[in-house]
Amino acid sequence: TPSDVKYTRSGGYTLSEPWINDRGKWTDWVWHFKLSYNNDGWLRVYKNGKLVVNNKGGNCYNDDQGPHISIGTYKNGWKDRQDDTADRVVYFDDFKLGDADSSYNEVSPANKNQECAFYATPSTPFPFLLRKLKPGNTLCLKDGVYYDSLNVKLNGTPQKPITIKALNDGKAIIDGGFNKIPCYIHQSKYINIGGIICRKSSGSVFAVNGSQFINIKRVSAYDVKPKNCNCHDFSV
Repeated sequence: TPSDVKYTRSGGYTLSEPWINDRGKWTDWVWHFKLSYNNDGWLRVYKNGKLVVNNKGGNCYNDDQGPHISIGTYKNGWKDRQDDTADRVVYFDDFKLGDADSSYNEVSPANKNQECAFYATPSTPFPFLLRKLKPGNTLCLKDGVYYDSLNVKLNGTPQKPITIKALNDGKAIIDGGFNKIPCYIHQSKYINIGGIICRKSSGSVFAVNGSQFINIKRVSAYDVKPKNCNCHDFSV
């Protein structure tokens, strides 16, 4: 554990740096952890790119509620003490949530120039990520085979299109399993799609319907199951 951090007997961490030094300034935090009530758990906390907590062991309770994360202000002694401070304000911005395959750079607020606002892995359901996308965002698909349909119904803007692309061209494969359409864009505007492979569809493999200003680059589509339908590799 770094010297400027103290692990308290109550199970919390106290940073030796006075909090008042951070008042009025943005502070970047990254939390990297494995939640466990056994000895295989661990917690690493980075403040402004510096590792300030590095602890191994149990870090949650074994109860019916399970572990959860709460972020906000906490008034010391709020149950039995009063003071003259009526309001406490804290601002949060640029919140990012990674998964087991995410890296520090993917979620670090300090990494302002990163192109990908969100990352997908084959284990991440597309609807969960797609509803997070806003104009100007880029969703990057990591290498692997995805068996969830990429069903896009989003609107970017002329100045800020929404981009969905493979992190490495040709390495992100969306497989429909011959029972669904793997890649479908409908009722959308100003969408960029790049570098992905769509295959094994129950209909047209890459379908665009009721949409405008859709930019498709370096996309491969193949394998249509029905032989007697008006289906295509690309249907626009």
